[in-house]
Amino acid sequence: MVGYGTLATTGSNNFIGNQTITGSLSISGSLILDNANIDSSRYLHSQSAASTTWTVNHNLEYDYPSVTIYDVNNKVIIPDEITKVSNNQLTITFASAESGNAHISVGGISNLSGDRYLFSQSTSASVWTINHGLNYKYVNINVYDSSDEMLLPQIIKATNVNTTTITFATPTAGNAIISKGGPKVLNGLTDLGNGSSQFTGSLVVTGDVDAQNFNTTSDIRLKTNLEWIENSLDKVEKLNGYTFDWVNEYNNEGVKQIGLVAQEVYDVQPELVTKKQILIGNTYEEVMLLDYSKITALLIGAVKELSEKVKQLENKIGQ
Repeated sequence: MVGYGTLATTGSNNFIGNQTITGSLSISGSLILDNANIDSSRYLHSQSAASTTWTVNHNLEYDYPSVTIYDVNNKVIIPDEITKVSNNQLTITFASAESGNAHISVGGISNLSGDRYLFSQSTSASVWTINHGLNYKYVNINVYDSSDEMLLPQIIKATNVNTTTITFATPTAGNAIISKGGPKVLNGLTDLGNGSSQFTGSLVVTGDVDAQNFNTTSDIRLKTNLEWIENSLDKVEKLNGYTFDWVNEYNNEGVKQIGLVAQEVYDVQPELVTKKQILIGNTYEEVMLLDYSKITALLIGAVKELSEKVKQLENKIGQ
């Protein structure tokens, strides 16, 4: 797969503007999908036994899916051929036996409708000029010849936000799937470029998230059953601040960290802690996640209790 604008990488991706995602998105690095089989738009094929031919029954009801292949070391590899057998099956052929994973996803099924575009070149040409109209410059592109085999063109150029050109060594006919960067998650395609965004669901990131502001919904009109946090000071006294290093399987950057321990917080205020399956090394494990922002409420309660104690001491001294 040749991708322009894709954020499925290790490392950090900067988001300028907003993203709209409905559902749960698990990210490793800055944006890597760990489990692709979450809806009917994509399929994760695992090939445990090495073979020169992988038969992938994706059942996506789609002729020209996007295909990205990873070897056992999680490195992207380019096969000899990718051939469509039907709109629910394809075969991947390698020069030597390989094992690993293939991520199959729905590409362009609509023309000029906002998120993706299917271009058909009926006559052979050395240059395809694609006016996709997606208003997105660095699009994802998958190219197939007239026999439904995936091609790697010589040059793909992002001419502007609505036009892409593809150059081949020899005149070629076929199809090209053009889509905006980002994954399809549950109920809609995600535009991970500039624009407006809203996440409904769960976002797990192992890496840095950089932003100018983080805002949390807090309007009293959205809340009910409000109760004071009792014994805040006693709870805070049971917590400890630490410096620490992440285990290498989770983060091997070697940067000294500072923070709390979720288990200690859970013992005094379990509402601040959630449990979730995340990828550590090559295994999903259940870990505790701590909402640091909500600790502010506990600290405010502790400060108020401490302030009351100070006032009582001052009154005694003043008597």
